[in-house]
Amino acid sequence: MTDRNICWTLGEAFVITLGNSEIVLTQGFQQTPPLVNNTVENADYKCRVSVFPNPFSDHLRISMEKAEQHSYTYRITNMYGTVIKQGELTDDVCEIPTSSLPAAVYILNIETDNGNSKKVKIIKY
Repeated sequence: MTDRNICWTLGEAFVITLGNSEIVLTQGFQQTPPLVNNTVENADYKCRVSVFPNPFSDHLRISMEKAEQHSYTYRITNMYGTVIKQGELTDDVCEIPTSSLPAAVYILNIETDNGNSKKVKIIKY
């Protein structure tokens, strides 16, 4: 006999979520991982950068450990590469106002004073 798999969905009367610290299983729905926090480790500087909330609405916060040791800039581009917003990150926690941006997917590029950079996909709702 040959192994066979049959998959179907008939609608969900209820949903059950099971999990532990390593895995989460949700019956019935395909889910993408939540984009809550993106953390960047810069190996050269041993610096940690966090971008939150993501998805965002009126503002985006960028938190940097040991920010005083380096100079950082940010650039937000749309999916076509057009620069939408840019500036310097001068404090350990910087808030970027984003209420004027339309809902879309953007790329946030954080660059250090020596040219190292990290790109993070961010979502405006």
